[in-house]
Amino acid sequence: MSSQSNSALNTASERPYTYLISMNDFGPGSVQGNVSSNAAQGRTQGVEPLLDAEYEEYTRLQYTAFRSSGGISTFIFPSGLPADAMRSIVEKGQKKMHEKENAYYAKVVDQESRQIVAIAHWKLFTSERTAEEQQALERTRTPLPGVNLLAWRDYYGHVQDSRCRLGTRPCLTVHVFATHPAHRRNGHGAMLLEHILRQADEHCLETYLEASEQGKRLYAKYSFQAIYEKEFNLARYGGSGADRNTIMMRPAQRPSDATIERTAGAPPLNNTSTDVRAAGIV
Repeated sequence: MSSQSNSALNTASERPYTYLISMNDFGPGSVQGNVSSNAAQGRTQGVEPLLDAEYEEYTRLQYTAFRSSGGISTFIFPSGLPADAMRSIVEKGQKKMHEKENAYYAKVVDQESRQIVAIAHWKLFTSERTAEEQQALERTRTPLPGVNLLAWRDYYGHVQDSRCRLGTRPCLTVHVFATHPAHRRNGHGAMLLEHILRQADEHCLETYLEASEQGKRLYAKYSFQAIYEKEFNLARYGGSGADRNTIMMRPAQRPSDATIERTAGAPPLNNTSTDVRAAGIV
């Protein structure tokens, strides 16, 4: 890790941490995934590329899932997502879908309703990131109309700080991962996660994400390890209680050693895996 990365890591560790959501899946030339999550068989047609025309539906699902968590995300858009904010997100998002070769977007579609029920967006870094790529990964987003500025700054400050800790290491970074609240616990999220992890294993890469309290259990079943956690007081935003966000990483695995099937719990690291603590982001 460069001295610049170390400096960012040290600075990040001194700041308060907050809650985060994720984004990214299919890129140009992607192929539909072949998955076998039992709970989803017969109900979905599998993992498919997200189309430009579906970006608004993707965004609505993302924010529906995001706000349903009951945590800090509920307070970012206290009155929902305004129409002008939606337009801005969709316009910028559709443009970004074609700008980066390493960016991927995907969906899972319910066969009966033909609705998108799960989404993901991730980036694949097979080599050390350049300074420009790292700055883009860490960049703080400009607040959108209608947001609670305090909640926005805390949330996206967490995004920035956690990715500073990541440094420039090669890895797969999950930016959005969400299932519609009405379609949870049906295997859709597992199907999508398996697709993402197969790509990570093909390149023997670690996988990084920021987990909500609802998502932690699923990720642990796929060998993700909790690296650090932030608990914060929702009274700061006019609510009550506390919320937590957990930074998690799945160690790199060779395809021959990787196990993508769901397990009863988080299995121990095997001998071919890279311990994320030894790798230096703790």
